[in-house]
Amino acid sequence: MDEGGSWILEAAGRAGQIVVEMLSGAGGDILSVETPDWSFTFRLPDDGLIAVAAFLRDHAGRAEFAECVAGSFFGHPVWLLNDEEFADRLWLRVGGDGHLADFPLVGEAAGWFVAAVAEAARDAEQEAEPGSVLSSGDS
Repeated sequence: MDEGGSWILEAAGRAGQIVVEMLSGAGGDILSVETPDWSFTFRLPDDGLIAVAAFLRDHAGRAEFAECVAGSFFGHPVWLLNDEEFADRLWLRVGGDGHLADFPLVGEAAGWFVAAVAEAARDAEQEAEPGSVLSSGDS
């Protein structure tokens, strides 16, 4: 984590009851996902949010198995899984050292997650564009 403890909100998306935020600090970027039932925050690799949005655009909403590494949690990979049985079921999964934690996104929540990530990715891309204008509150 960032030694100074300071994080800057770089991008955000909200759909239904899901909020996704990408924050930047000296140690890199993190993604925070909040649902009514759980919240999970993990490190993103470079261009991680854009890659997650692309994965969801290509696979979500289809009953076919697909997976990608979305980031890491205390050095263990965080997988984003698309279900092969149900088109409206996704998971964020982290595991290592004999432990496994699944964070399910089912039904409406799966659609909300896809939409929130897409919104946050658009926000991140706009911030990254050369010549983007900062509002008076940004520094």
